[in-house]
Amino acid sequence: MKKPFDILLIEDNEAEAELLRITFAEMPIINRLVHVGTNKEALEYLEENHPNLGLIISDFFINCEIDNEVVLKAAYEKNIPFIYLSGCDDTFTVVESFRQGALAFLQKPLIINQFLAVVKGLESLGIEIVPTKVEANA
Repeated sequence: MKKPFDILLIEDNEAEAELLRITFAEMPIINRLVHVGTNKEALEYLEENHPNLGLIISDFFINCEIDNEVVLKAAYEKNIPFIYLSGCDDTFTVVESFRQGALAFLQKPLIINQFLAVVKGLESLGIEIVPTKVEANA
């Protein structure tokens, strides 16, 4: 059986974070979503011992004193995959997100099928997001 893990959401807009919480609640996954509003809070969270943290999803444009790349580097030092999320889909933003090392770039508002397709791609890298209905092997 696959083991569920926590997903860290870095989103500075509380209304956007609430929409993402609602979207995640509708998805067929049982992972816990942990929300922080700044990169500083994200770094503090990463410095603590969170053995179940398995994925970070961050807004590309965070208004904060700590650069996104610092958080991304800390995530990769702990071997935690990183996905950018943004309401902006211009070529520069998409290319810059991959240049910084993100595994994926998702457009806001988050579309469930789009996210699940990215999850399938992550599973090919050995990163698993646990479905709510896990079938037992007979």
